[in-house]
Amino acid sequence: MATSVAHGIPEEFRREFTNNLEHEVQQLLSKFSSRIKVEGFEGKENIYNSMEPRTFKSRNGRLQQSAPTEAELHARKLTKVPFYDQAIFDKWDKEFLGKLALPDSETIQAMKAAYARLIDEQVCIAAGATVYGGQEPYVTAIDLPDTQKVPIATGDSVNVSAGLNPQKLIKAMQIFKENDIYPEEEELIVAINPAAEQELYNYIKSATNDVWANMIAKWAESGGTTKLFGFTVICTNRLPTTSAGVASCFAYSAKRGLYMAPEKLEIHMDVLPTQQHALQISAYATLGFMRRFEKGVVMIPCDNTPGAS
Repeated sequence: MATSVAHGIPEEFRREFTNNLEHEVQQLLSKFSSRIKVEGFEGKENIYNSMEPRTFKSRNGRLQQSAPTEAELHARKLTKVPFYDQAIFDKWDKEFLGKLALPDSETIQAMKAAYARLIDEQVCIAAGATVYGGQEPYVTAIDLPDTQKVPIATGDSVNVSAGLNPQKLIKAMQIFKENDIYPEEEELIVAINPAAEQELYNYIKSATNDVWANMIAKWAESGGTTKLFGFTVICTNRLPTTSAGVASCFAYSAKRGLYMAPEKLEIHMDVLPTQQHALQISAYATLGFMRRFEKGVVMIPCDNTPGAS
């Protein structure tokens, strides 16, 4: 008769699974993680201070009296939030469990994919979310101003659309340039969903000789690897969408738009006596996401419902 010891999982098995999962996470396929500012810090919260733009004044004459102006600082708080994923396996799943720690195991790949989806989802939420800062205790709500939003009904004198169209992308680029943010100086990214992408394809069909249609066609022919109206395009299913079908597409500066604060992934393996000694794997991650500068983000709401365009 075999004697079972609770939590009797070999240490090398735990370590191998943890190392392999951490390695896979480092190679994760998040669409946004390489295009946002990643900045870790100790603790749960961090305060970021931003200085208002400074201007030089002309110096007229000699031996003038100094006239310094106080630097205006604006604080913004980034708070980390805990997330987790857990999987449980019956003790009789011997063949599956035997492959559990392998780098290509289904469990490792599934948790890696879930972690990547989590990052993409939280980045998309953070773009338009309320952030907090101001004076201590940093609880002043800061919303994205209307000047950083493209009207949902945008177009020209011939065609106004609630869906995604070239005019919306051009308007978003105009807002960036009015904020002294230029595509030749920093990477600007636009996040759209598959329905909005399809609307761009439909535009090609409906305006075959249009200059904008030709620009979209060249982008489509490249497989999305070239820029579109100055933007790097990310197509994702993680955009927040209202019950009415309005998706929160958005554009941002990779340099000063969105911040992420990660912490090391924590892995636990446990044998559960109350579940007939099933094996439970738990992955814990603490992450923070924040819109850093309002001028670095532009919202582009798009109505993807049939007939909206």
